Formats: sequence, structure tokens, C-alpha cells
Amino acid sequence: MTRRITLLAACVLVVMAAMLTWRGWWKGPGESSAPRADSRGAISAAPSRLARNLASPADGLPRPQLSPYAPGSNEHEAWVHEKADELVKLSWNEDSDSLKRILAELENPEQEIRKAALQAAANFGSRDAIPYLESLVASSTDAEEKIALIQTAEQLKMPAASEYFAQKKAAAAK
Repeated sequence: MTRRITLLAACVLVVMAAMLTWRGWWKGPGESSAPRADSRGAISAAPSRLARNLASPADGLPRPQLSPYAPGSNEHEAWVHEKADELVKLSWNEDSDSLKRILAELENPEQEIRKAALQAAANFGSRDAIPYLESLVASSTDAEEKIALIQTAEQLKMPAASEYFAQKKAAAAK
């Protein structure tokens, strides 16, 4: 069984490495070839998901926070990094309000914040996020983002190590 798990993990890593290499995820926000909206939701080649969802956030989620600074300014970049760090800190909490704040930022017009929110949702580890992540897949226009949303949802569907070993122990006891 451990051989299967090792093989599965190796396959996942190879696929992820190929995907990262092929799509260039290591590039910074300014180097991305995908169109992106600025903090105010303007100047985007593709229609922003934020514009559709700003009027009525899904599932009672708060609205994503927008930068009070002009896009491209040093203050704006500092604000984006600060917000991304805040999302990582929220992922360590175990309350539904933190999860809602994390999920709300998946609709942020800033790509860096959306990536941090997705990582925070994965770190949070709540299966309550799965339906929301799957709904975002349908509304996303960015192929890279769709893949990341699907992978995160699938990761959350997998049983935690403690659940897996509890199941193995229960099966062995029978």
C-alpha cells in the first residue's frame, strides 16, 4: 500500500512540475502572460469575475478587500504582500470566519492575493471550501487558475493522515 502512495505522490509531483514549467508559474505578477485586473478591477482583457460577484458575494462571504493605493505604486505592492501574509496567518485559525475571509479573497482582482488565498484554503484544510472552489472553476477564465482550483479541491477531498490511519486501524480490528 505504501508503494502505491509513493507512486501516486511521485506522479502528482511530476505532473505539477511539468505544469509549472510549461505555464511559467514561477514568474512574478508583472511577467505573467495572462491578462489581469488591477486592484480597482479595471483594464483587463478578460471579464473580471469580481465584477459579476461584487454585488452579491456567494454564500454570505464578505467582499474581497481592494487596495486603497494606485496600481503599480510601491504602497500598492506593499499592501498586496501584506494582504497575502494576512491570508497565510488566517489559515492557521480554525474558525468559520477565517475560512470565509480566505474564500472571499479568491475573488480579489489581484492575482497574487488570489494565489495566496488558494494556498491558505488548502492550508486551512476544511472540506467546507470544496463546493465554493468547484463553483469558481466554472466562472474562471484563466486555465492556470482553473487547474489550481481543481487541484486544491481534490486535495481537500483526500482523507487526512489521521483519518486514513484510523480507517486502517478500524479495518484491521474487524
